Amino acid sequence: ISSSSINDTDKNGTSSSPSRTKTPVELYQMIRSTLITIGSPFAPYQKKFAELEANQSGMTARVVSSNVHGAVTFTKAAGGGLLQSMQDSVEKLTGLAPYIFPLAQAAMTRFESLNSGYSAPNALSTIDTLIARHTGEISIAVHTLSTNMLSNSAKLTDSFDEQQVQYALDVLKIAGLIKRDLSSFEELTRDRLRVLMGRVTAAIDEECNILSAIESSDHGNNVQVPDSLSAAEIEAILAMTVCAEDGDIEGSSKAPTVLILQRLVTPDKVGKKVFLFPESIDSIARLVRSCQ
Repeated sequence: ISSSSINDTDKNGTSSSPSRTKTPVELYQMIRSTLITIGSPFAPYQKKFAELEANQSGMTARVVSSNVHGAVTFTKAAGGGLLQSMQDSVEKLTGLAPYIFPLAQAAMTRFESLNSGYSAPNALSTIDTLIARHTGEISIAVHTLSTNMLSNSAKLTDSFDEQQVQYALDVLKIAGLIKRDLSSFEELTRDRLRVLMGRVTAAIDEECNILSAIESSDHGNNVQVPDSLSAAEIEAILAMTVCAEDGDIEGSSKAPTVLILQRLVTPDKVGKKVFLFPESIDSIARLVRSCQ
């Protein structure tokens, strides 16, 4: 959106818009106020993003969890085709194991659009719990599959062959697949947080400049304001209006939100990075032990 897009003429084609007499700062404030009004219906979701996202994503995750449990409930009905049933179970688990990451990516996209980096730890914790619970369900399914394989009724241990070894290796691959996807998702998330930190910094600095201009003796007559606003810049403005921490408007160098994002994306002095999803990492470690 740009300031030049505001209509400066009335229905008769003559100049009537107050933008002709407004300073650039006043015109910018008018546009900003209009955008905030338009975006106001989303404010409740922005304020409670983590809580509402947990409910939203959790509904889909529960469906996936049900499918995971169903993938390994084969023993009693399998009859003589136990090896085939085991193969089917492993294939289903292989397909379901990485399914949580598109859900997590969608949640991250919503966070980026609605909160633009504000309240990042709460959002990351919600996504972390989502992935960890799914990984836990996979661990339970692997344990169930292992129990079925070794049970007396299955009698698979009496005829242990190369095919069963291959199935066991495929189960190990499931843990490796989830670990790989989590690592990729974590780095992608870190990159996106780095971009959001830049947007938050720019939005805070712009806000400080505008407030300083308003308080100045010339009321901002000589201050440059943006000629246009991109969608990402609008999202940052709306998120700042609703979600800014106390102290954010004092300048980006001291803004709590910027400092939090900086901690999340910047390695420490020895190059160690903050784990964005620690609960998921622990859950994957337990999954690996279950697969061994």
